[in-house]
Amino acid sequence: MSRIEGIKTGGGLVAWMTRLGSKMMMGKVVTPIYAQSLSPAVQWGIGQMELSHDRVKSIPKNIIHLAEMRVATRVGCPF
Repeated sequence: MSRIEGIKTGGGLVAWMTRLGSKMMMGKVVTPIYAQSLSPAVQWGIGQMELSHDRVKSIPKNIIHLAEMRVATRVGCPF
């Protein structure tokens, strides 16, 4: 059970699109998506950041994945 109960249904167009994208990419809606749905501005900002990270061409993908894993272990990310 998560510490923050998010919006499971509804929440506007941005929340709906984010849940749909998560379901298509991961096979289910991941828990952070529900918490992000509490604030459309935060959800929009995180979405823009994710898109800009995906569009980076100058850094090899394996280096990006390595950096993501290192940051996740440093901050104690549970997922």
